[in-house]
Amino acid sequence: MTQQRLIVVCGLPLTGKSTIAEFLSSQLQIHHIDIDTNVRLPLLGKPDPNPYRTPEAEALSRKEMGESYDLLIHAARSNLTLGKSVITTATFSSLRSRENLTRILQDYPCVDLRIIVCGTDREDIEQTEIEQRLAARTFGKDYFGGCNSVEHYLSDKKRYAPWTDDLPHLKLDTFPPQSIDQCTLCAYTHIRKGELA
Repeated sequence: MTQQRLIVVCGLPLTGKSTIAEFLSSQLQIHHIDIDTNVRLPLLGKPDPNPYRTPEAEALSRKEMGESYDLLIHAARSNLTLGKSVITTATFSSLRSRENLTRILQDYPCVDLRIIVCGTDREDIEQTEIEQRLAARTFGKDYFGGCNSVEHYLSDKKRYAPWTDDLPHLKLDTFPPQSIDQCTLCAYTHIRKGELA
């Protein structure tokens, strides 16, 4: 019998999380829940394309995202309770959001938790690549995330808490020269590691 898994693909917006998670879901035949397309969009509608225009809009956006995280964690727990593996996609930028993962590990000690953190530490290419990724998407059509500008991305980055060794994770550089195919293969290899040992 295959070990039950919780696979968390996280990182800043526009770093390839959904693409990698969809590939893993297809290859591993594991249900994938994306916080933007499967939780926030169907329950709360499209996010505000400019949530920082006023303090009230920003507060509402943060409240909606907090509720979306609560629902995402609930959906992951429901799958695990039913004996199913699950892949989740979200930024998991705050320590509070990561505490939920620690609690899941405590409540489901037999679950294999794999965390893949997408992004880059190479600031020399980061802004240009984010500009290109934004230009390739149409908000509200093929992209429902909350990041619509380089400024928004950089603002999110300032608030993004660094990952520590408290939760083991793979840090995956998803920016050039790595292709998305190379990134998905690396993520897949990380997930399968130890399976055949």
